[in-house]
Amino acid sequence: MSVSIKIGLGLDGKLMMPHPAQAGLIVGGPSKVLAWLEAQLGLAVPDTGFTKRMLQYLACLKEVDSTSRFYHESLLVDPLGVARQILQWRDHLYLAAWDGGQLPHVSPRLTDIEAVEKLARDRVAFNEGQRVFRVIEALEVISLDIELEVCDPVTSFPAVWQRLLNYLEPHYQPFYAEIPAKSDSDLGRLQTALRSETSDAVQLEGDGSLILIRAPSRACSAEWLAHAIAEKLTAQSGQSIGLLCDGPADAVDLALKQVGVPQLAVGQASALRPVFQVLSLALELLWEPLNPQYLLAFLAHPVGPLPVRLRRPLAELVANEPGIGGEVWDACIEKMIESEIAKCDISEKVAGVEGKIRDQLAFWLMNERYSNSEGAPLEIVKERVRAISTWMGGYRQVLSQKSESEAEIELIGQAQSHLWECLEALDQLEQQNLSHIGANDLRRLINEVRGDGFTRPDVWPELSANLPTIDYAKDPACCISNQDLLVWWGMDAPHQPQHTGWNRSERAELCASGVEIDDVGETISWHANSWLRPLFAARSLLCLVIHDDAESKHPVLDLIKSRVRCIPEYDLQTLIQSTDEMENFPLAVTLRDQTALCLPSRTRIWQLPEGQLIPRRERESFSSLESFLLGPYQWVLRYPARLKTGALLEISDDNRLKGNLAHALFEAFFSRPEHAALHSLLLSDVREWSRSALNDLIATRGTVLLLPGRMAERERFIEDSTEALVALVQHLQAGDVVSVQLESEQDGTFTGGKLAGVLDMITTRRDGREAVIDLKWAGAKYRRESLREGTCLQLAIYAQLRLQDSGRMPDVGYFVISSRELLMFDSDYFPQAESIRPENNEGLLQIWQRLETTWKQRRQQLDRGMIEVNVSGTEPLGAFQLDENALTVPDTFESFNEFVALVGWEAEA
Repeated sequence: MSVSIKIGLGLDGKLMMPHPAQAGLIVGGPSKVLAWLEAQLGLAVPDTGFTKRMLQYLACLKEVDSTSRFYHESLLVDPLGVARQILQWRDHLYLAAWDGGQLPHVSPRLTDIEAVEKLARDRVAFNEGQRVFRVIEALEVISLDIELEVCDPVTSFPAVWQRLLNYLEPHYQPFYAEIPAKSDSDLGRLQTALRSETSDAVQLEGDGSLILIRAPSRACSAEWLAHAIAEKLTAQSGQSIGLLCDGPADAVDLALKQVGVPQLAVGQASALRPVFQVLSLALELLWEPLNPQYLLAFLAHPVGPLPVRLRRPLAELVANEPGIGGEVWDACIEKMIESEIAKCDISEKVAGVEGKIRDQLAFWLMNERYSNSEGAPLEIVKERVRAISTWMGGYRQVLSQKSESEAEIELIGQAQSHLWECLEALDQLEQQNLSHIGANDLRRLINEVRGDGFTRPDVWPELSANLPTIDYAKDPACCISNQDLLVWWGMDAPHQPQHTGWNRSERAELCASGVEIDDVGETISWHANSWLRPLFAARSLLCLVIHDDAESKHPVLDLIKSRVRCIPEYDLQTLIQSTDEMENFPLAVTLRDQTALCLPSRTRIWQLPEGQLIPRRERESFSSLESFLLGPYQWVLRYPARLKTGALLEISDDNRLKGNLAHALFEAFFSRPEHAALHSLLLSDVREWSRSALNDLIATRGTVLLLPGRMAERERFIEDSTEALVALVQHLQAGDVVSVQLESEQDGTFTGGKLAGVLDMITTRRDGREAVIDLKWAGAKYRRESLREGTCLQLAIYAQLRLQDSGRMPDVGYFVISSRELLMFDSDYFPQAESIRPENNEGLLQIWQRLETTWKQRRQQLDRGMIEVNVSGTEPLGAFQLDENALTVPDTFESFNEFVALVGWEAEA
């Protein structure tokens, strides 16, 4: 039986054409046709991925390498990158009809590539050009009954393909030899103008056959497109519909699914789904310095080799204290082990449970780390890959028991094949006498193995018995059948052809040797012509959709605007918001009337329903009291309503992290017995100890400061913290302090009930006087003002707690670490500190009394169901006016407000 083959460049993707009804018809690009020819000729079809071929070629490069080779220096730095690039050059030479023989001995690159080829021709799996040569040789012995039609000029194919096509005696039939649209329509005028050799622009009449839509984003236009397609399909108009999804198209599938239209599966395969990320994240934990972002991602990942009950607590810890090790880390692990042991019903299992947890944590998290320059041992890397493969096998077995997890099971199977290919690649490197691999090389290897990812098993093209089908394509070159309606969705930045890499003299040398390198101009010309195919595929209506958030626009758009004038252009947002404009739109969708909902405006008072009361809390602290007194709405939302920010974890990498590290430094310093004798301490010894301790703290609790590019910041932090500790010791020595207590928990009472707090530092002088010092990383100006204005509520609360505990009122103040300033509240406790007297001459007891008075009045307001919302955009109300004995409450209290979206919206100007 004769077989008809229609071949064209760029036709290896999804084709915009109905499924061929007759047998013996093959339509596709070079890859599809080559695979069919090999099968018919009995030639084994190669099943070797590019990564394996690249590593095979790398071995050849190394064997031939010497200091005279053009790639020698680069090979030492980036062996995988070099192998990839030169292999691509080699593959291109074979497509240019090189047979692997002698090349011109003028260019060093060509000379070296020829030397390497003497090994590679027998050791590296076939490339496309070699496979074509093999088919040509087979056709000289075996004849096939083929009718070959080429859709592009034979000269536009690579040279080796030209030989094969000419051997099969092709018939050239270009796409769209005739103009499909009516000549008196806008679409027909455009198609005629594009075929015309004149450059005069044609005036359009706006008949709706050619439209341009400008949308703000793909997500917005995809929703409109889905509704438009749904209405066209349900109308049963008999029109064929073609959809060209150029670029990322996952939003289209999602939108079609939402409107009940069969999805097309036009979304691109993703290489970054969770099971595929596990390997990359696990391997990133091998490197020094440890990147806490990867550590957090590994611990907070949806799936992973560590049980989620172990990963989640550690993830929360790492988010606040990025690093591994230290007392806090060890305490967290011990707590997890105790929790797991408590679940054991048999005492004999206790030791096994504890040992298993420690072994898991040691293997995945507490492992030895390696520098990028020296690399990690290949055996260590392979051990980790095998461990992930074992975990995936168990994970897959568990999911196989759930009938609803078929897609996920298939996904894990694909990921396991990815792991096996990765192990095979590592084995190949080991066979090349490579014992270590650097971080960059390993990342490149993983990316090569992963490629563009796998086809999603949970997304597939769907059909409906009641609806016509939609022909779609992902590349303009694949628009090879006429459609009544064609939508080019995403007419944005095009895929540009890649430069071959050969310079002018090399091209001349190769041409003289019969190696016909593709002409760059012809390649660009073919791409430009392929971009025109969608324009000639439309019969009745062509809709072009562009997006404002795209990096650039398609050059065909400029071509269209140069050939026609007054192309109808629509703004999608305006269309959606206007029923009148949508009715006159060629691709109109039904806009449902929606009652306009106004966003709630900001109001100064929230009034609770009659009889609805907010009870008192059993215990308050400074942070809760501050919001209760100064911003009641925040207290209500945070505590009685129990609202809090989401559980999305994020690495702490700001002043909060630096403050925590400095707190830990101070606590470690003053907790050491040898530092108890403050007056005997030498400042030089304090500096030396501080720098050493900070290096350890950063390594375990602040590893973000060890990342590349953070050296200056890290050294500045070490300098600031060290000098702050030295300055604090100087103040303590000058104040004749003999005892320092840090992180002291204090309990007390106030008029509203129980009160608790943690005091950063309590110092005791030789004469018995005490001081409470609150440590702050920054904000000296704000703290100074709070002391001057008598609004230092935190110090007043801590002083009262200490008074209730010891019977003595302590001196109080702030120590600002970054600026090394000790600010005291009207005190001579530290001779060298800055003493600030309140402008109203009130002391801590008066501030405390005002605090309790304010609490009573706020409590009375709550008992009447009234909550003050003192935010910007509102005016103070007399109902919340506090008397002269209360604190001075600011008109607005919204600093660090996490409830800004819940208090209403200000009216637009």
